Amino acid sequence: MSETAEDRQEDNDPQGSEPEVDAAAEQAAEAPSDAAPEAANSESDAPADAAETSDQAQAEEVEVSETAAEEVEVAEKAAVEEEIAADASAKNPSGEEAAPKEESEETSDEAPAEELEEPQEEGHRGEAERQAKAREPAEESGTGTGEEDAMADGTEAKAEGEGKVETEGEADDKAEGEAEGEGEAKARRISPRDNEGEGGDETNSDNQPAEEDKPAIPADFFYEVGEFMSKPRVTEDSGLPADLLQLVYSYGYDCTKRDNLHILDEQHVCFVAGNLVKVVNLATKRQTFLRSSSGGGVGFVSVHPTRRYLAVAEKGEAPNVLVYEYPSLRLYRILRGGTERAYCYCKFDPSGKYLATVGSEPDFMLTIWDWLSERTVLRSKAFSQDVYRVSWSQDLEGFLTTAGTGHVRFWKMASTFTGLKLQGAIGKFGKTEISDIEGFVELPDGKVLSGCEWGNMLVWDGGLIKVEISKKGKRPAHNGPIFQVVMDAGELMTVGIDGLIQTWDFEMIDTAEAGDESGLIEMDPMNAYEVGNNVRLAHIVKQVTPADATTTAEDEGSSEWLAQDSNGGIWRLDLSFSHTAQPPERLLSCHAGAIAGCAASPLSYLVATLGADGSVRVTDFVAQRTLVESRFSGSGTKILWAPQTVDPKGRTILAGFADGVLRVLSFGENPETDPTRKAKQVAELTLVDALKPHTGRVVDIVLDKMGDMLVTAGIEHESSHAEEQLSSIFFFSVSASKYTPVGFIRFQGYPAQLAWLSSGSDQQPDQVRVFFTDGRVCDFDCPDPAKVDASVTYELAGFDVKQRFAFASVKSKLRRAEELEEIHRLEAEEMKRRAEERKRKLERGLQTEEEQAKEVEDEEKEIAKRRAEEQQWEPYYPEEPSPILCGLVPDNQQNAFWLSMGGFDSGYLYRCEYPAEAPKDFEAAKREPVHSVTVKDSSDVPVSVISFSKSGRRAYLGMQDGSVRVQLLDTPFDIGSMTSQWCLPMHDNDYGAVTGICPSHDDAYLISVGRDGNYFVYNIMPEEEMQERQAAAAKAKAAVLPSAKRIQRGDDIDDPGAYSIEEDKQKSEHDRRVKLAEEKKAGIRRRVNELRVEFRKLKELNQALPERIQLRQREFEMVPQLKLDMQEQRKQKVHLVERELAWESERCQIALNKLRKRFLDELECDLVVVRAIESDHEVASIRTSKLSEAFNRLKEEMEKKRTLASQKDATRDATLLSAKTADSSRSNRDCAE
Repeated sequence: MSETAEDRQEDNDPQGSEPEVDAAAEQAAEAPSDAAPEAANSESDAPADAAETSDQAQAEEVEVSETAAEEVEVAEKAAVEEEIAADASAKNPSGEEAAPKEESEETSDEAPAEELEEPQEEGHRGEAERQAKAREPAEESGTGTGEEDAMADGTEAKAEGEGKVETEGEADDKAEGEAEGEGEAKARRISPRDNEGEGGDETNSDNQPAEEDKPAIPADFFYEVGEFMSKPRVTEDSGLPADLLQLVYSYGYDCTKRDNLHILDEQHVCFVAGNLVKVVNLATKRQTFLRSSSGGGVGFVSVHPTRRYLAVAEKGEAPNVLVYEYPSLRLYRILRGGTERAYCYCKFDPSGKYLATVGSEPDFMLTIWDWLSERTVLRSKAFSQDVYRVSWSQDLEGFLTTAGTGHVRFWKMASTFTGLKLQGAIGKFGKTEISDIEGFVELPDGKVLSGCEWGNMLVWDGGLIKVEISKKGKRPAHNGPIFQVVMDAGELMTVGIDGLIQTWDFEMIDTAEAGDESGLIEMDPMNAYEVGNNVRLAHIVKQVTPADATTTAEDEGSSEWLAQDSNGGIWRLDLSFSHTAQPPERLLSCHAGAIAGCAASPLSYLVATLGADGSVRVTDFVAQRTLVESRFSGSGTKILWAPQTVDPKGRTILAGFADGVLRVLSFGENPETDPTRKAKQVAELTLVDALKPHTGRVVDIVLDKMGDMLVTAGIEHESSHAEEQLSSIFFFSVSASKYTPVGFIRFQGYPAQLAWLSSGSDQQPDQVRVFFTDGRVCDFDCPDPAKVDASVTYELAGFDVKQRFAFASVKSKLRRAEELEEIHRLEAEEMKRRAEERKRKLERGLQTEEEQAKEVEDEEKEIAKRRAEEQQWEPYYPEEPSPILCGLVPDNQQNAFWLSMGGFDSGYLYRCEYPAEAPKDFEAAKREPVHSVTVKDSSDVPVSVISFSKSGRRAYLGMQDGSVRVQLLDTPFDIGSMTSQWCLPMHDNDYGAVTGICPSHDDAYLISVGRDGNYFVYNIMPEEEMQERQAAAAKAKAAVLPSAKRIQRGDDIDDPGAYSIEEDKQKSEHDRRVKLAEEKKAGIRRRVNELRVEFRKLKELNQALPERIQLRQREFEMVPQLKLDMQEQRKQKVHLVERELAWESERCQIALNKLRKRFLDELECDLVVVRAIESDHEVASIRTSKLSEAFNRLKEEMEKKRTLASQKDATRDATLLSAKTADSSRSNRDCAE
């Protein structure tokens, strides 16, 4: 029996709570920078003296905060204890807790309004302060000792508000790219509306009211769960009922999901199952389901310390955290805006006041919630890679730890002068190899003990590895990763993937000191508990005592624990470690990991499932119990329940495995009645035969309709190179449940599916169609067993490919056609609107026919331009061919087939046909589909598996995102005639692709299995009832028509811009007045024209008279002043226009001057081209710029200097000449004498 949460709800009016905003942002903005150095994003780049000043301010701040915390400790503890006591005793939820207040400080002596509560045990206070001070240098001031000092000298980088410090150079490539030290990350108080951003510091908007001013949520308020739960997506107006499929039972268990086992009380446990949270009564096996609200899946579940509340952290776009009250399962609180896509972990703090959540990619956001108030308290990016879990310290309030891929990080909620902050310090591995951290626990003194990938334990102190602990002889503490570390009643336990639970000496570990540089300490566990063979423990949780189901596990004296076995099950363990301890008891057994497929019995309500763990299970889904389970070596890949043509009694089950083995199994009642002599199972599964037709995994198994031949497809050689990929199909003859090998055909590529093609004639052989993962399809003839010689080899010779087909991508063309169709539809509507607008304008005289013809011509040109651009579009073809996920062969149309593609071409189902003439190779056989059908509202999620109802009127589709889809068909078994659809997310949306979906033998039930290990059974509404309900829904929507009456048809108003009645009235009155004014002006113009004609005639008569009696021109001017006045008015108007245009004229003149100065004034010579008239000759000048003024000045100076030099030379020459003349005269005179 099962029930949903909606069945257990009370009627409450759904209410929502407005996002509440804290005033911390305004206080932080007004606070001095030296009082909040950690809020500055650039503190790592500050000078040394500024860092010292910041350190002193921080030290004073911590002292004041601690003093204030001690002063308010008593009052706060009393309030919290009173609230928790009321919460534990009342059946209704407790009242809302007061929001943490943050008030700006007036002086340095005043403390913030809320400080972190100190540890409740005085013995731990000194050690807690020591740990806090050890972390603060790395968190706030950036200084430290040892490796921290070395790291401080390294390179620092900041990304999105989070400082990152690179680890040591000795770390491997994984450390360099994956586990960068992220320095200090801090977060302010924010409201849910401020959850968009990332980084360490977040502030509120200043215009938002303070959180204290927001109305409190009543303690007895509940949401109506039915309004928030996700529902099936049904085609609009199809009339399909929402309960077309009803979940009956869930048999699977996602045992590989991290920490997927939680105890609610002494009888009930809960865990995540795809899009559901499953609550199971361990005694009665009764199940209750909580659906996700988003339809995107459930990320994690956490139980409140009082076990009165259950937090369900979801997945999807902007997922929520839903908090349910237990055991009523009424929806109590909704936390919104904590991450972008999915939550991967959540955890209540020990007091139950806060809830910590961690998001997955892309933000990896750590958020602290005041969940009762639905408020975000703090948030910060936890790390840049996957975070596996978050945990609160049981002893030090406000201390958290997160760990995941290549990192561990230590967090502290600290009250400072700028408000409550979340400070995080990254753990530094130092000389230890970087490891993913799965399990860890916070020790009472603030240290953290964690596991690692190689099985040893690491003791973290102050952000550094203090010691590494192994067994003596340097043997690892566990053979494999440690998935959980538990502190219970002073005992320290580790849980490993090797199936061991070991207890250790806590005092020895807590006080361990490294004796040498290796830092390795050897010690053996005090106790070791091995659950069993092939057990892989992932998580344990302590059982609740019936006496008080609301007390926490740490307060109980029970030694019973429940364990999550990732190898398929849940165990009850007695960890008293005494000689009276009870042996392990397996409470739940299931497939471990993915389920490869399912097959329904042809005769009864039985279904066989095959898991990736190699187990085959047969379930009676009406009695809701597993009848038999058998596990084999190798991972399961394909299962088939033989039809009645092969086995009339429905006993035979065929299972294929990854090691190439085909096993023939026989199912039936267990003949052994004594349960002590054989397994306590009512049925047995007997191995009849084991065959190995392939060296690699078996991909598919098919039987012909008569049950005479069996064909398997499998891998022979896997390779990354296409030419080296080898596979084969193997034929067996079937006779009296004997499977005799006939032969095999080897080919290149990986097969995805087989289909049997019956020729229907004794002259023509049957064929086998092979669908390949790379988009190829081909046919092979089936051999005749009587004509095959297998004395030397089973490889068949002469069986070549009969037909070939290679899929050519067409999705980009289909999408382009859809886009163009929508564009053309909108264009047609726009053209129609414009035509009506032109018609209206033409009727009103607002536009002429010539103007409208010009508009139409422009529109046609624009459309022609767009059509030309459309013709230039080129389709996109993916580099790698899309894989075939499944194929269907229509009845009586063996030359055609339907394909469901993955990758780029998903979102459609394609009908393909072989070419008329068989191509010689696949390159020549490449063809586009002849028809395609859109899988509507699928968001291009691929269809992974398809099956049909017995009538063929329904197609059941399993989707890659874990959804189960029902498609109605107009034509039986014709997938191309899909009409209405019904779709419901069931399996995990990320890794829960549906691998098998099949109806029962009478179409009463539907079974779906997925890669997430979940296995659901649904009731199917009969087709007759569905049609009746569709008809009733259509009738309810049908309108009652009034009686017919002859009515004169009126004119419609199609123009959305048409005038209203009042607008039309005002427009008509305005048009009437305009018309009267125009008529008056027209009459005046006519009278003026008449006077002008009469005046012209008088002037002509005057010209005809003798000159002596003619009137002069000025005599015709009756009042000369009128002309002068008109000329003066014209001058004034011209002057007014000049004044109005003066600024624009001046602006244009300045612009013209600038252009002339820039382009013309600097030219010495512009470009001038002279072309000949009678020839092609032409001569052009060169565009030459003027030389600069400096050059001209320099030239003038040089000219002056040259002129002066020339003048000096001329003077000197004249002087010399006169001197020579004087000498010559003197010489002549002397000679004469």
